[in-house]
Parts: sequence; C-alpha cells; structure tokens
Amino acid sequence: MKTRTRILSSLGLLLAGAVEEGFAQGSLTPPAGTPAPAMRTLLQVEPRTPIAALPFTISAPGSYYLTTNLTTTGDGISINSDGVTLDLMGFTLSGNNSGGYYGVALGAGGTPVNNGVVRNGAIRNFGEGLYASACQSFRVEQITIYSNKNSGINLSGSSSKVCANNVIRDCMITGNGYCGVYLCGNVGVCRGNTLADCMVVSNSSAGINLFGQNGGACNGNTIRNCTINDNAYYGIYLTASGAGGQCEGNLLADCTLSRNAMRGIWLSGVYGNRVEGNHLYGQLGANSYGIESSGGSRSLIFRNTCVGQTNNFSLSSSDTYGPIVTASGALSTTNGAAGLSPWANFSR
Repeated sequence: MKTRTRILSSLGLLLAGAVEEGFAQGSLTPPAGTPAPAMRTLLQVEPRTPIAALPFTISAPGSYYLTTNLTTTGDGISINSDGVTLDLMGFTLSGNNSGGYYGVALGAGGTPVNNGVVRNGAIRNFGEGLYASACQSFRVEQITIYSNKNSGINLSGSSSKVCANNVIRDCMITGNGYCGVYLCGNVGVCRGNTLADCMVVSNSSAGINLFGQNGGACNGNTIRNCTINDNAYYGIYLTASGAGGQCEGNLLADCTLSRNAMRGIWLSGVYGNRVEGNHLYGQLGANSYGIESSGGSRSLIFRNTCVGQTNNFSLSSSDTYGPIVTASGALSTTNGAAGLSPWANFSR
C-alpha cells in the first residue's frame, strides 16, 4: 500500500512539472497592433476574370472564364490582346445564326494577337464559330463547334495580315453551313498552322479547305490524324486562284476520310504538297475519287490506302508517288517489287 502511495505521489510531481514546463513556453498576451489578415483574398484564390454576359471584349493579358452558358444576338467574345487564356469551362456560347457575327474572334480588330489558348466548351449558331485573323501561336483545344451559318473555324490571312503557327487540336467540328475548317490566304498569309486529332463531319461544303488567292498564300500547314466524314462536298480540298495565289508545301497525313461527296482528297491547281499515310473509304457519288491531283504538279503521294471509290487514285504525271498496288493476296517479297516498296499506295 505504501509503495502504491509513493508511485502516485511521484507521478503527481511529474505531471505538475510538465504543466509548469508548458506554461513556461511563452506569454499568452497578444502582440500590440492591428491583426493582419490570415486568409487569401478571392482574387488570390481564383486569379481569373469571369465572363457572365455577351458581347465581351478581352483587351488585356490574363486568364478569363465563362460562368454559365451564354447567348447573344451579336458577337460573342473578341480577343484583342496577347497572352490570353479563355476557358469556356464546359459551357456553350450561342448566337442567333446571323452571318456577320463570330462566336470567338482572335485579332478581328486588325491588331495582331499572339500566344494564347481557347479551350474546353462549345460554340454554336454564329456566322463563324471561331475566327482568327492576324493571329499567331494560339492553341484551340477541346472545343465543339457546330451549327454555325458559315465555317466552323476560319483561319484567315487577309489584307496583308499573317495567321501563322496556330494549333487546333482535339476538337469536334460538325454541321456547319460551309466548311468545317477554312484556312485562307487572301492577299495575306495563312502558314505553319496545325490541325490534329479532330473530328470534322457533316459540314455543308468541304470538311477542310486550304485556299490561297489573290497573291495570298496558304503554305506549310499540317493536317494530321483527323477523321473527316460525311461532308457534303470534299473531305480535304487544296486549291489556289487569282494572280499569284499559292497553296504549297502542306502536309496531309494519317487521316481517315469516308463518305464525303465526290472526293476524299482533292489537290486542284496546287504545287509541292505531301499526302501520306491516309485511309480513304467509300466517298459518295457516281464518279467518286479517293485522291485526285489535277492542274498542278510536284506533289508527293505515298503510303495511302484507297478502298471503294470509282477512281481510287487520279494523279498528275508530274507528281511523285509510290507504286499503286492493286493485286489481291499476299504481297510480293521480291526485291524491287511494288508490294515491297515502303512508299507503296494501295488501291482496292
């Protein structure tokens, strides 16, 4: 019993010392002066500008975002500054199908804009869904652009301006009243742009149209890994017109094209383009073409497969192209045979 009492007494002394030690750590008196805020402001938490009504003009660099679905009878959002990120946040910009208005316009005021992003949402029922003029090094990604009166996307080098080095990726472009995607150098230059990993379907003219006219150039652009189906005229159409119009040095690669009216890929009066690794199946019409090159020259046409068109390949004699393999069964293993060529095109 005495032992237990001594243990409890010792434990009490230890606890008293610990409490006394704890009280000795510092004063509980608050420092003098006005307390400083301990929490971040809303702007620090979300350093972006909300867009809650249309029309809206962006004239300073920064990050902007939609707060809800927005509708307008005029233009949607105009970007007139470098360094802008516009996030649609999964919402939709809607117009009233008037031909003179844009859903999103880059550089439409005539001042070049560079280095920005438009992403993540939908644009519908405008004249042009997304219009870019005098625009360089912008990215457009994960946008659905549909039911616009004219083109879904229009990259325009017009009036001596340059629309260059932009990237359009992972977009759905469908049901527009003219082209799905229109790249045009009219007096100006549309060059070095990339369209990749997009669906371009059921538009009322060409799926994708590259056009150099009136001394303008649509050169050095890349169309890669896109699915281009059910457009009312051509899948991909490259052409030039007017004095000095150019459509040269473009790359069309690894796309799948089916059920477009008349032609899958048509190179008309253009020079030095490369068509490689595309698959074309079942373009529509009584006299359909898979790949046609006419009125121009010097195009490079390799490793394409064309199945089920009336004319799978119709190429210019001045083009350079891989042998066209039409035989069924196992390909030849003989050196130099057409079926062994790494550049061979296939027609069935």
